[in-house]
Amino acid sequence: MRPRTGIALIALGLLIATSSILGPLVLGVIKFHVSAGAEAQLVGGDVVSLFVVAPLAVIAGVLWLRGNALAPTLALGPSCYSLYMYVQYIVGVQYERYPGNNEYAFPLYLILIILSWGIAMSAWRALAATPLPRLSSGTRRALAALMLVLNVMFAFAWISGIVAVLAGPSITPAWQEYEKDQTLFWLVRMMDLGFVIPASFVVAVGLLRRTTWAVTLAYAFLGFQTLMVAAVAGMAIVMAVRSDPAANTTLLGVSAVLSLVLAAIFGTLLRKLTTASGLEGLGTRMTRL
Repeated sequence: MRPRTGIALIALGLLIATSSILGPLVLGVIKFHVSAGAEAQLVGGDVVSLFVVAPLAVIAGVLWLRGNALAPTLALGPSCYSLYMYVQYIVGVQYERYPGNNEYAFPLYLILIILSWGIAMSAWRALAATPLPRLSSGTRRALAALMLVLNVMFAFAWISGIVAVLAGPSITPAWQEYEKDQTLFWLVRMMDLGFVIPASFVVAVGLLRRTTWAVTLAYAFLGFQTLMVAAVAGMAIVMAVRSDPAANTTLLGVSAVLSLVLAAIFGTLLRKLTTASGLEGLGTRMTRL
């Protein structure tokens, strides 16, 4: 594998950590143009970014430099997560409504976004060239069922919130969230309903139909999905700690449990990859990528 992607992954991890440290989680140097409730969500996401995503990106980078077969799969989670998150950091805030200074961090977020899609493309090419192990019927069905249930749940939550907003002013949590951060409200739902949730459905249906390409997509998508659910859990925890009116204990419990389950399944897939036959010398074959 070409070393530049490994170096880019290490840089991505360090910059993700820098963003989290400079933000409201630690130093508060970067102040976002958002409401207090949205800031609590950003802090929760930054907890996961700093302590999970950034180290994972650095580990993936080190493994990439060593030609380890796990590197492409590990790289896709942090890179896709970073692309998803930092687009929101730039576009989702309300510059005209709330005080803040996050526009001065635009160069940092732009670099993170460029690194993210560049790494994701390189990791996908490397993963597509990797001889992945076959998944048992039970593993396919369990993973597909989990992804369907998880994403149907999120789709229902987002759609019901949109319906509540379109119905007009009310005391519902969805309307209160919308009233405070309208841009972020629509952006998150557009990205999830337009990209993340449909992608998960494609993976789940492919696994149930026992298609070959679905296994590759599962290895590519599961790390990202795990990090995203972990970020939701982090946001729910911070909102509960801060006694935010929009805090949801049900969401906290469900997202925390699901993130652990997803992490366990992802770990199982990684173990299958490391023990699969024919992986010896993979790093050498992938240097052409």
